[in-house]
Amino acid sequence: MEARRAKWDRAFKKELAKFFKKQGEKIGTLKNQGSYTELNAAISTMLEADNQKLVSIYVKFYTDIVKEFGNLTYNELRSKKMFSIFTFGVYSWIASMALARAKKITSYSKLTVLNMVKKANEEGLTISQTAKIIKTVFLDSFSKKRSVRIARTEVNTASNYGSYMGAKQTGLKLKKIWISTSDSRTRPSHRKAGRLAPIDLDGKFKVGRGYLEYPGDQKGPVEEVVNCRCAIGYRRVKENGI
Repeated sequence: MEARRAKWDRAFKKELAKFFKKQGEKIGTLKNQGSYTELNAAISTMLEADNQKLVSIYVKFYTDIVKEFGNLTYNELRSKKMFSIFTFGVYSWIASMALARAKKITSYSKLTVLNMVKKANEEGLTISQTAKIIKTVFLDSFSKKRSVRIARTEVNTASNYGSYMGAKQTGLKLKKIWISTSDSRTRPSHRKAGRLAPIDLDGKFKVGRGYLEYPGDQKGPVEEVVNCRCAIGYRRVKENGI
């Protein structure tokens, strides 16, 4: 499981870093804008135009990850047929999540960049200097650190969701368990969730101050979702209980 996730982490991180790098290079070409107002408008337009590209990246990765982990879980529990992304609303989830996550990332990029423009203006920098600084930040710390954090979070979400849907599609009577990572970086709330008794497949785990259907569930509190490394497991329900 960890090896499979690590593979997707690397691929997703690489694609995001490339995406942010291109944005930085585009911002660097805006150095000839006539005013800070024009620079703000040009940056906002450019970031919004790139949003659809980001949606496409998300759809591709979410689809492939959900398929892989959905099939993995399904085949471990029942091997009579293949897992499908076209039942149980799986593809609708992929599409809606891709739109929501891309929009959030674009909004954060816009806010960050416009704050940098505002600060540069207050410090009396030229438009050319400002564009160069933003480009440098995008090509360095901004894109690299963000890519790592985003990739880890999204791969965890998509892999656990795919596994969860794979389990549901088997039609078997199952209960699910929260599997926390056993090391010093594991959050106390996640370690506690890992000690909970198995719950109904359609139930929700009590994690910190939130309730999650699976590790990485984006409906949960952000502090319980970002950088989560936990997994979901299953137990068959016998006629007289577990």
